[in-house]
Amino acid sequence: MDNNEKKISEYIDKLNAEKMPKEHECPEDSPELMELMDTVRKVRSLKEPALPEVDYPKKLARAVGGQLWQKAVTKKRRWAWMAGTAAIAAVAVIVLMLNFVLYSGRTDIVYAMEQAYKEVRAYHGILSIVETNLKGEETLQAMREVWADSEGRYYVKELTGFQKGLITVNNGEKKWQVSPEESQVYVFPAFPDPYRFTLELGNEIKDAKNAAQIKAAGEEPVAGRKATVFEVMPKGGETYKIWIDKETNLPLQRQSAMMNAIQYTVTYKSIEFSDNIPTELLSYDLPQGFEEIDENPELLVNNIEEAAEIAGFTLKVPENVPMGI
Repeated sequence: MDNNEKKISEYIDKLNAEKMPKEHECPEDSPELMELMDTVRKVRSLKEPALPEVDYPKKLARAVGGQLWQKAVTKKRRWAWMAGTAAIAAVAVIVLMLNFVLYSGRTDIVYAMEQAYKEVRAYHGILSIVETNLKGEETLQAMREVWADSEGRYYVKELTGFQKGLITVNNGEKKWQVSPEESQVYVFPAFPDPYRFTLELGNEIKDAKNAAQIKAAGEEPVAGRKATVFEVMPKGGETYKIWIDKETNLPLQRQSAMMNAIQYTVTYKSIEFSDNIPTELLSYDLPQGFEEIDENPELLVNNIEEAAEIAGFTLKVPENVPMGI
């Protein structure tokens, strides 16, 4: 075998072994040899493609299995994330449902009252104050006329009772109390003003909003108007009841807890809304013959509940007062 035949033989062996002959990178100088190699390549291209190695199926299975495992892990992580998110969402829904069940009554009625009161600029009403003892006996303690507006100004006049004629006014600049029986006018600073007449709408709504609990307790008409009864448990103090007008969503009646064997029920016998309080009612004018007292004045109230609100604590009244006191 001459040198060219040997080279052709080696060239064919490398092609059969699926290896690149060195001649592809460094061509031979012999044109005849290069032509023979080209002929071999053409003939070689007509043969069937080489089969994969014997261990190819195992390698393929391992590669595909690895890809499937990666996908499974990714899917598992995605599912775990989705499951965790779903669990958090479920807990949030449960919390919201519990809040709705436990507090929806309070939230709904307080919100309704707040929205209704926003539309009120001023109002005028006639209040009755009824005292009830442990035997259930009722006594009309007083009737009063009230004017109030959304800016905190008010005019209160006692129409009946032992303080008949007493007038209490706060016009935002000055506060005074006119006592016809004593022919005196007590003058106070406008603010701070601890006095508030019972069933003042703004304060009733604020108290309900700040209460620890408020729940519906039935329905009962008040002064010919349909109303819903609510039990209000303040954060400090005794539970009381308020009647909310179904039409206006505003308080119509308040009933205190039984304290010192006495319970008070304050009711709007009538109430109407207006744009403002009449100017003449808020104008300070010392009546002729009256004395003005502006040093250490004493504020007169109509019932124990109002006194407790001003004092900041519940007053205890003895059941049996000794003779001479």
